[in-house]
Amino acid sequence: MRNKNPSRDEKKTQKKSSKYEREYELERKLRHKNKELKRLKKETRELLSELDKAYKGIRKSQGEKIIDERLNLASEFTAELADRLKNSLNVMSLSVQYLSEKFNDENEKKELTEKIMEKIGILNNMAMGLLNFAKPHKPELKTYSVHKVLDNALNLLKFQCIEEKVEVVKDYSSKILPVKMDMEMMEQVFLNILDNSLWAMKGGGTLSVTTRFLSPQKRAQIIIKDTGVGIPQGNLQKIFDPLFSNKRNAVGLGLSVAYRIIQQHKGSIEVQSQEGKGTTIFIELPVAR
Repeated sequence: MRNKNPSRDEKKTQKKSSKYEREYELERKLRHKNKELKRLKKETRELLSELDKAYKGIRKSQGEKIIDERLNLASEFTAELADRLKNSLNVMSLSVQYLSEKFNDENEKKELTEKIMEKIGILNNMAMGLLNFAKPHKPELKTYSVHKVLDNALNLLKFQCIEEKVEVVKDYSSKILPVKMDMEMMEQVFLNILDNSLWAMKGGGTLSVTTRFLSPQKRAQIIIKDTGVGIPQGNLQKIFDPLFSNKRNAVGLGLSVAYRIIQQHKGSIEVQSQEGKGTTIFIELPVAR
C-alpha cells in the first residue's frame, strides 16, 4: 500500500515549485504594472502636450482678438484724422500756390513757397497712407510664387542694403510655394518688414530670408531674421499696435498694415526678438493647390 504522506524530498520539491510559481506570478504582475505605468506616462505626456497647445492657442487667439479690437478703434480714429488733415492740407496748398504766383523766379520767397509745397506733398502722402490703413481695399487674389514677391521686395531695397552694409542671405525652399495673394499688398508687407530690419542694422549686419514648406499644414513659411538692435521686451507686445513705432518721425503703421494684410490672406505673423541680438519674424500663408 502506497504511503499517502509525502516524503521530505517531495515536500522540498513542492516548496520549490510553489516558490517558483509565486516568483513567476510576481514577475508577471510586475511586467503588467510596468506596462501599465508606461502607458499611463505616455497618456500623461500626450495630455500635457494637448493642454499646452490649447493654452498657447487660447493666448494666441486672445492676443489676436486684442489686436483686432485695437485695429478697429484705430481705423475709426485714423479715418477721421486723415480726412481733417487732407482738408487742411488742401487749403494750405491752394494758399501757398496763390502766394507763389505773386513772386517771380528770382525772388527768395518763391524758393520758400516751393519748399513749403514740398513739405505739404509729404504730409499729403502720409494722410493717404492713413486713409489706406483706415479703409483697406479688398485683395485681388491671384496665384504667385512667394519667392518672386520676396525677390521683388529685396530688389527694391538692394541699394539700401549696400549703403547700410547689410549682407542678404537667401535660403529658399526647393518647392515653388504658390500662394493666392494680392501681389502689391504682399509686396508691401515684405517691404515694411525688411525696411524695419534694415533700420535696426544701421551699423551693418546680416539679413536672412528663409522659406519653408510646412507639409502637414500645407502652408508656406517665410522667416525674416536680422542681427539688429532687437526690440525691448516691453515693446514686443505693442509692435502691431497702430501708431506705435520705435523710429523717429514715423507714423507707426508699417507692422499694423502688414498684420491686417496677412489676416486678409488667411495667414499668420509672429515676432521673436531679443534686445541687442536681433529680431526674427515668422509669416505663414496657405499654399494654393
